[in-house]
Amino acid sequence: MPTDMVIANAIVIGEITSAPIINDTKVQFKFALHKLNNHPAQALILLSCYANCPVFKIGQNWQFKVKLKQPINFANPGGFDYVRYLAVQHIHWVGYIIPRSAIYLSNAAHEYWVQEKREQLAKSIADVMGDSTVIGVVQALALGVANNLSYAQWELFRRTGTIHLMVISGAHIALVAGFAFTLAEWLWKRSAVLCLLLPARRIASQLAIIVALVYSLLTGFGVPSERALISSALLLMSNLGNRFFTGWQAWRHALGLIVLFEPHAVLLPGFYLSFIAVAILLAMSQRFACRGINNIILMQSGCIVGLMPLTLYWYSYGAINGFIANLVADPLVGYLIVPLALLGVLIIQFFPNPEILYPVKFLSICLIKYLTWIDGSSGLNLQYSLSSIFAVLSVLISLILLIFFPVRTIWPAIIIIVVSIFCTNDSKIPYGTARIDVLDVGQGLAVAIATADHNAIYDTGVKFYKGSDMGKLVIEPYLHYMNIRSIDKLIISHPDIDHRGGMNSIQKNTPIAELIVNDVNFYGQGNPCHTYPTWKWDGVLFEFMHIKENFTQDNNTSCVLKISTSGGSILLTGDIERAAETYLIEHYPTQLHSNVLLIPHHGSKTSSSYEFIQKIAPETAIISAGLLNRYHFPHMQTLTTLKKFNTQVFQTIDCGMVRVSLPRQTADVSVNCYKEG
Repeated sequence: MPTDMVIANAIVIGEITSAPIINDTKVQFKFALHKLNNHPAQALILLSCYANCPVFKIGQNWQFKVKLKQPINFANPGGFDYVRYLAVQHIHWVGYIIPRSAIYLSNAAHEYWVQEKREQLAKSIADVMGDSTVIGVVQALALGVANNLSYAQWELFRRTGTIHLMVISGAHIALVAGFAFTLAEWLWKRSAVLCLLLPARRIASQLAIIVALVYSLLTGFGVPSERALISSALLLMSNLGNRFFTGWQAWRHALGLIVLFEPHAVLLPGFYLSFIAVAILLAMSQRFACRGINNIILMQSGCIVGLMPLTLYWYSYGAINGFIANLVADPLVGYLIVPLALLGVLIIQFFPNPEILYPVKFLSICLIKYLTWIDGSSGLNLQYSLSSIFAVLSVLISLILLIFFPVRTIWPAIIIIVVSIFCTNDSKIPYGTARIDVLDVGQGLAVAIATADHNAIYDTGVKFYKGSDMGKLVIEPYLHYMNIRSIDKLIISHPDIDHRGGMNSIQKNTPIAELIVNDVNFYGQGNPCHTYPTWKWDGVLFEFMHIKENFTQDNNTSCVLKISTSGGSILLTGDIERAAETYLIEHYPTQLHSNVLLIPHHGSKTSSSYEFIQKIAPETAIISAGLLNRYHFPHMQTLTTLKKFNTQVFQTIDCGMVRVSLPRQTADVSVNCYKEG
């Protein structure tokens, strides 16, 4: 493959290697590349189709005209590592199909019969259940196909600590293996002749391993499935030979084999959560002798407490209410919904009657209603970020010492360690200072502003066409990571979609005290920035430079905000262009000077005039723009102007997030790249 970051208008020939994921906005699948622009090539690509999409099936050969690019991460605190997520799947290029360019070449290949069968079984569930809202739940529980789970359902499972139920886990594989073993042993024992030929437990163990293997393949063969399959096979080995494996031995062998054959798995949090959860269950069962409901409560408590440091580290969230949710959801799913779903899926292949899946549908609706009720107590859950892996390890070690080494003399020391980890706040901002983070949101703008006791957001990045937005992808993860639970002021500089794109998401998920906008009539809410008075937060001065003239372009009516401490200042300018710059020079001749300038309009040549930069005289300039953006921002003319004034330039393209620290006393203003820090 070429080394360029972007390949525009490429002709690719290859094979679809995954079942297409279809939703309201796109069709997406993995594509094994055979030729690129008529040259032999080998790579696994994640392709998306947004318009005029044909019916794609796994194993088919196609020719497409596509735009390809190497995936990149938005470099911000708390950001999702998209590049690592794709690398685990051996994907290093992504792209989209140019409309009406698809040419079908040949039929599906036979080696994908397992994936085709999985797709067929999932479709049979959807066909029989009709327009039921729990189709996705049944497909996920029976086959591990989560394509039809809505975003609201995913969020419900996340907030109630039950998201593991929607992944084919060890419990599913063990259930299928156990059922196959019990049935085969019972049937074999009905014949004395068969028992003389081969012991019932041996043939039952062999059949259980085969059934578990087939089921694992049909459900996608993820890490939890692989672990459960290997563990089940090892534990059943005592019936096949002279070797007996303990639970811990099976756990270690499963861990070693997965790392050996799929080393990329160690890059995903799910790998650690899966194995650590089983280790907790094994350790708790050895440490405490309980039965019945007491044992269930003990195991649930152990998993929630033991996994909490890891979920706080990776997701900045800990579902306390998951304890109550799982007490009912685990047995409901494990003993009723999954067995009935599997049995129903088998039956509807021969008798596609909707009534066959009615019990599963009814129980799934009950599950959703129960979790919705539990979600009412989501205020109990922890929304806290453990940003250091050393803090996570300290908590885990402390828990191990408390449970397995109950020496009373060390309890005070352990408690002090745990409390100190959660109580320390290294990011506390001193009074009279300000922290301004220009977030990496690609082609757009989003700025997080913080003083000692207040927080504001200036612009919210882009919203993608029929897709997600930077509020969900960048700003919310950043707020969770920084342990920011509310916003005092949300400021939208002007209505361009790359500045207001994440506004609705943030308003929906984060408490906001006040909205400030440039045009109240456009939004139908908020207060106008062009008449907004100056205010102070914690010794830091905030002032809008009001633009009273009626410019025809929205860019020129952007909210321009200056933030000042005794030791420095920064000017946030939205997308103003030369006309507005001239207006500001005329009306605020003595107030424009700032140590740091957030360059207007992402570095466009229509902004950052010589006179404007001269009047501000910034020591440092920050440009928020996307890598290889179609506008070719920042323009060379803007960079040349900044160079004439010996202004140091930081770009989110190179730095990721750029952090500005305004000091309390006269001193050098600190500007740093997140990628370097």
